[in-house]
Amino acid sequence: MKDLKLLQDSILHDPSYTATFYKFSSPHLDQTTPLEIIICLAQLYACISLSVAGFKMLSVRGVFKLTRLNRVADLYHAAKKRRQEQKESEKPNKETKATAANECTAPNATTNFAQELVRQSLSNEANVALRSTWEGMALFVTGVGFFWFCANSLHITNTDWIGGLPAFMHALAMMQIALVFFLFCMLKDGSQSIRRSKIALQTIEELSAIDEEKKGLKSKKKDDISWLTFERYNLLIDKDWNPFWETGDVSKVDKMAEEKMLEKETELLESKVKSLTEADVIINSKTREQIENQAHKLKWDGYQQYICFVFNLFAFYGYMMGLIAYYFDDDENQPSYVKNVKFGYANEDADWTGNFVGDAMWTIEPLFILSTPFLVRLANTRKKDKMKTD
Repeated sequence: MKDLKLLQDSILHDPSYTATFYKFSSPHLDQTTPLEIIICLAQLYACISLSVAGFKMLSVRGVFKLTRLNRVADLYHAAKKRRQEQKESEKPNKETKATAANECTAPNATTNFAQELVRQSLSNEANVALRSTWEGMALFVTGVGFFWFCANSLHITNTDWIGGLPAFMHALAMMQIALVFFLFCMLKDGSQSIRRSKIALQTIEELSAIDEEKKGLKSKKKDDISWLTFERYNLLIDKDWNPFWETGDVSKVDKMAEEKMLEKETELLESKVKSLTEADVIINSKTREQIENQAHKLKWDGYQQYICFVFNLFAFYGYMMGLIAYYFDDDENQPSYVKNVKFGYANEDADWTGNFVGDAMWTIEPLFILSTPFLVRLANTRKKDKMKTD
């Protein structure tokens, strides 16, 4: 509305109407319009919410979580070392040796796999915590940057207060750097979601084939879990598996009980893996439907990330015009590559157009995200109707 100067004759663009409630100092702040007050409040909300969210992500989901994962990893390796020492200290006699050489019992296989699940989960959560640390820093920088946007809406950056216009441009530059990181995350998350969707559909086919092979076998090997992987376990049993080490906000009581909690988590995994391997059918119709729905959701999540990447790429390029216009302020004496980046526009036109594109993209993006569930349901309905027709 501000860029296009819509309703220009209304009180939204009238600085004198603002003065009826509060008189700002002249010669700059008194030019603030009611519309700019509204924009300032929205930017202030973004400043506070993003700063708080970024700090929490950096601390609780980042640094604190990494600290807890290090403790749990130490407990895991200590328990593993104790098991190895206990195994070496037990010297079986000849009969026990012969029995152990010819038998591979299910409890040993399930125990080993449960421990491997714990190890892989710790490794994955460590990567998530490390990413949350960087993402929290980028989010915090973005939130702090909105403080200067609030000041710019009130025309404070036209003065020498809080660094003036140079400080505002530095804040914009830092927000652009943070946005580059978010663009990378969107691409990575999009490709990962689509990859996991393909893995889920592939899992259905492979496990269905294993079930067919089991039907033809007279004796079923219940200890054969070679087909089970970390990804398949999450798909089949615990798609929402949330072990205690996923949480970074820990009390002193939790710290003291982590060793017992790790033992209980491992025992619970063993029982779930054992029940899965001893089942006559690995994947039934209900499980198939659940995995298909999850694969469909993952695919749409990937597409959503890609589309959000496009929105934010346009926003990044648009807001970059303001930096270019500031640092290359002479239209006549500019390098050719700068003119090409601006598509031949003058600084004033490039700055206005870029700012408009950035604002438009960041307005459309949340509307798209909110409408995605409706679009997914609509696509599912049409797909089911088409299957019924066929």
